[in-house]
Amino acid sequence: MVIIGPYGSGNLGDEAMLKPFLYFLQNSCIGKLSVIGLKGEFLDSLFKEKYRFTSYFNLVRLFKTIKEADLVILGSGCLFKTVSAIKLLPVFLLNRLLKKKTVVFGVEAYPMPPLLSRIVFSLLKKSILWVVRTHLSKRLLEKYGVPPRKLRLFQTSPTPFRKSSR
Repeated sequence: MVIIGPYGSGNLGDEAMLKPFLYFLQNSCIGKLSVIGLKGEFLDSLFKEKYRFTSYFNLVRLFKTIKEADLVILGSGCLFKTVSAIKLLPVFLLNRLLKKKTVVFGVEAYPMPPLLSRIVFSLLKKSILWVVRTHLSKRLLEKYGVPPRKLRLFQTSPTPFRKSSR
């Protein structure tokens, strides 16, 4: 399994999302896990010991990592905004060419230039599931052609506040 996102960019939010996700997958009896991101030096040593990291920009390793995967998860952050989508085009293209099962998980979408959105979503149209963080992202992805039956809104249960007994 491969998880792809803006990991290793120095953005604590992305790494904070990655760690529990990897912990969950590891404890769910999933086989080998690999992560594709930006730079490995921002990830802690514990991460590097357990999971194989590949940069978006190392095309040979990128190809090999995606080719070996049974499932590709595009996760975390804003993968669908102009700058991120441009950086990820080689990943999206390889994923499509290698005909990998793909899940898009926990992302937000932003308006992109029409040509870029057509390219990105044509490369990802075979994704089996899209889980987004906001209603706005869900509506935007529907506008870009993602079938509503494949779209889910990521929802967490709010923890109710309890009155103190004092």
